[in-house]
Amino acid sequence: MGENGTVGSKKASDSASNTGSSGSDAEERTGWDNQLEFFFSCVGYAVGLGNIWRFPYLTFQYGGGAFLIPYVIMLIICGLPLFFLELSFGQFASLGPITIWRVAPIFTGIGVAMVLISFMVCLYYNVIVMYGMYYLLVTLVYMDGDLPWASCDNDWNTDYCVKDMPDLANFTEWQKINVTLIAAAVVVVVAVAAVVVVVVVVLVVVVVVVVIVVVVAAVVVVIIVFVVAAIVLVVVEVVVVVKIVVGEVVVVVVVAVVDVVIVLVVVVVVAVVDVVIVLVVVVVVAAVVLVVIVVVVVIVVVVVVVVVVVVVVVVVVVVVVIVVVVVVVVGGGGGGMERGGALFA
Repeated sequence: MGENGTVGSKKASDSASNTGSSGSDAEERTGWDNQLEFFFSCVGYAVGLGNIWRFPYLTFQYGGGAFLIPYVIMLIICGLPLFFLELSFGQFASLGPITIWRVAPIFTGIGVAMVLISFMVCLYYNVIVMYGMYYLLVTLVYMDGDLPWASCDNDWNTDYCVKDMPDLANFTEWQKINVTLIAAAVVVVVAVAAVVVVVVVVLVVVVVVVVIVVVVAAVVVVIIVFVVAAIVLVVVEVVVVVKIVVGEVVVVVVVAVVDVVIVLVVVVVVAVVDVVIVLVVVVVVAAVVLVVIVVVVVIVVVVVVVVVVVVVVVVVVVVVVIVVVVVVVVGGGGGGMERGGALFA
């Protein structure tokens, strides 16, 4: 999204006062036919090589799952607000990046910088697109023979190049069934684990945000109470001084009592706020622990169910194979044995 400028959606309104242009009527511009079209357009702007190639690489390089913590934090603090700002500007004005950022003279350079960045990104994006086109054409040229990258005898191969790949053509039917079942089980487990991880991350982020909001609100309340108490004390002391100058010394005792009451009220309010903060934090931590326990239990249950299903399928396949072999052998004698062997070879 940020690499390709601001996305607009509906007809433009009169933007002469915001863009520094003349006072003529705004030009009518076409809009999206439906919300789905707009959604896919946003996805096309947002998803690119950085999501498919660079993000997994950075995740692996900087600690795997630990990398997701600062990533999610910066996504909430910086990424989503900027995304919403740019999207809102485009929805509101339906203008290009250079024109929309003329909303204020100090922001004029932002639109120009966005266009220049998009131009520079297109330079290496087009090179990577040509990689795909090149390998597509080479694949079509070598349709009758081995592809250049099908072996490990090339100059660009590394020590991690795999030479001996299993030949599925020589696998028996039983081996193919095993491979299929194992692959299916792995896919199911990985998918469930990915969903669970996403749910846990979202819950943790929500809990952290709630805790931060509660703590900040409590601190603000304490500060307000202290400020109000300080103002009241200052006012009372000024009244005392005025009364003493006038000659009403008896008021000093009343003012002292008021001071003590105010201090006690402030202490009680602060203590109550502290207790509330502690209780909220304890409840949130307990909720997080409970969620983690539930998620772990769900993962264990899902894995057990997948394993049981795989075992049941394997047992059923074994029984079917044995029944078929017995029927072939009993029904056809020696020739049946040969046909049975050929069936599963």
